Amino acid sequence: MRVVIPLVLLVSLTSACATVSGVASTRQSSAVTQDGEVRFLLGAGTLDKETWEPTDKPVILGAEYVRQEADSWLGYELGTRLGMDTASESGVDLTLLTLELYGGYHHTFLAESSFRPYLGAGAALVSATADASDGFISVNDDDVTFGFYAHAGVAWDLDGWVLGLDGRYLGGTDVDLFGGSWDVDMTQVCLFAGFGI
Repeated sequence: MRVVIPLVLLVSLTSACATVSGVASTRQSSAVTQDGEVRFLLGAGTLDKETWEPTDKPVILGAEYVRQEADSWLGYELGTRLGMDTASESGVDLTLLTLELYGGYHHTFLAESSFRPYLGAGAALVSATADASDGFISVNDDDVTFGFYAHAGVAWDLDGWVLGLDGRYLGGTDVDLFGGSWDVDMTQVCLFAGFGI
């Protein structure tokens, strides 16, 4: 009897450890094989105040796809971001609209963790449209420019769903609007939600 009780306890403990190990292995395998994510972003941008005030604080909407193979430092990202700000000054309605298409390098750290810092950088194609209207006369102009971007953030994995925070800088742009040369360089801070695929 004295021998049987320790043996029963030992078998039970071994079985429990095997079960926990199996569950952990399954979770780890699931995290590793989920290499891609689709993300939807909402946030705010800031352009040069001296150039674009009072339309220098656009709302940012975006969508992107990021992918990084398991155990690899080489990942990539593709996305689009729309920025829009409207204002009224001296009876004139002003609108500034920017649209980005971008792609570049992406790296996620701690890929098997639920808390995953990341960074990325690449090239962007940016369209800028400025519009002014007083209700009777409307004038607008648009141009397209290339630029570069760099960003960093953190993503939280919630059983296949993703929530996160992203900080980004867009630079190197140059657009010709209304006879002048300007840039639409901006900083952006966005929250995002998405899912793994």
